[in-house]
Amino acid sequence: KIAGDAFLTGVFYDGKDLRQVRRWTRNTPVEVLLALELGHPPEFDGVKCTDCGKRFGTENDHLVPHCAGGPASCDNLEPRCWSCHRAKTEKDRRAGKLTPRAPDEERGPP
Repeated sequence: KIAGDAFLTGVFYDGKDLRQVRRWTRNTPVEVLLALELGHPPEFDGVKCTDCGKRFGTENDHLVPHCAGGPASCDNLEPRCWSCHRAKTEKDRRAGKLTPRAPDEERGPP
């Protein structure tokens, strides 16, 4: 498995103008991620880190780690800023929650 959580950004430039930027991620199209970051209509007040309340640069963190069998569903995600996400990952690692399990038929491959 190489770079399972990697993303790819493509920039299309014709020599004069930037024509298009496209970003591809492992599971969720970037357009969907950006729409989710806006928050719920009609307020569109954005998302904030579950732990510290930071409003920008949040990432989706799996409540039950993906490698430990956690589902790839919205119910298993919480927004966290990079530093809080890292701290929770370390806490999960110390608690033994990041031990990979064999993929099962219901969950499928990562």
